[in-house]
Amino acid sequence: STGEPEGQVWLDDRWVPAGEARVSVFDRSFLYGDAVFETVRIAGGRPFLWTSHWRRFTAGLDALGLSLPASGAAVRKRSLE
Repeated sequence: STGEPEGQVWLDDRWVPAGEARVSVFDRSFLYGDAVFETVRIAGGRPFLWTSHWRRFTAGLDALGLSLPASGAAVRKRSLE
């Protein structure tokens, strides 16, 4: 193992290799720690318990007063990719 993360991540509206993903030092999550994190298991090529995950995720966004720059449908579409 090289110690480099494997796979790809969705960052700034595109897929990038995990080892190349970078967040700006001016990003609000870096500056203030504002973030919502939700892990979704993929089972049989589909997000498992998507509705429950989505509700938790959007509740976290609402609690922090953050907005999502994409629709729920767009996020689900990306998760299927």
